[in-house]
Amino acid sequence: MSATSIVLNVLFRKGDAIRDKGLINPENIKRYDNIDYYGDEIEEHLLDIYIPTDKTKLLPAIVSIHGGGWVYGNKEAYQFYCMNLAENGFAVVNFNYRLAPKHKFPAALEDVNSVFHWIKENSEKFQIDLENLFVVGDSAGAQLAAQYAAITTNEEYAKIFDFKTTDIKIKAMGLNCGIFDPLDRVRNQGNLLMNRFLKYLLRDYLGKELYRYEREMDFQSNITASYPISFVTCSVNDILVGCKPSFLAKLKNSGITYIYKEYGHNDKSINHVFHLNIRKEEAIKLNNEQIEFFRQYIV
Repeated sequence: MSATSIVLNVLFRKGDAIRDKGLINPENIKRYDNIDYYGDEIEEHLLDIYIPTDKTKLLPAIVSIHGGGWVYGNKEAYQFYCMNLAENGFAVVNFNYRLAPKHKFPAALEDVNSVFHWIKENSEKFQIDLENLFVVGDSAGAQLAAQYAAITTNEEYAKIFDFKTTDIKIKAMGLNCGIFDPLDRVRNQGNLLMNRFLKYLLRDYLGKELYRYEREMDFQSNITASYPISFVTCSVNDILVGCKPSFLAKLKNSGITYIYKEYGHNDKSINHVFHLNIRKEEAIKLNNEQIEFFRQYIV
């Protein structure tokens, strides 16, 4: 693991603990924890699912893909955010996936795919409506979500990968503070410090030959008209990924319906993945707006 990844792990873990201090499980949410979605009994392949206790019918579902620069993160760091989403009448799947550098690309994508297979196989047990399945992801998790959506909607692009996807159609996505073009940023980014930061993370994720997987990583060139509707967000104070991703132009050129919103204009503390701090006013605003966006497309 690079020094950059070690520092990121230390800082993010500390920040997550401070952010969630004092939060408790909502009484109106039933938790099903530590379900092995792959069958190999390792921690990296565990998921939680959160269900409203007053459920009486099939529930629309949200799959949350955590961020962490492909080298950090777990479902515990996202539990309160995900339960907060579930309180809006959704079943929410919150899962671990294999992290770099121990598990390099495309391990994380393979695990996302395995979660979708688990959902398909267990939808009746947890009363999940497969016709109304949504995805949220932030930071590197937004990149994974956006890339996986391209794989599931472009047969030619899917042929590059060794795994077989399900027939589940992602209804819409919430992509927050995402980094969608990491290799292009390393190649072109003017900020030397951020360039080095990202380069070392990508070496842990992709290997020392960064551009070996350029074809596989370039999901934006493989966006088709079948790509999911998306709600894309950023903070204007985000020094890690910035705003106005080039991804938006790809969506527009492909005729994809999307919303793009920026937050934090009046609050400098609103920074990268601020929406996870569910007590913050701007986080409440974003999360509520994303839920309402999803509700428009429930059938």
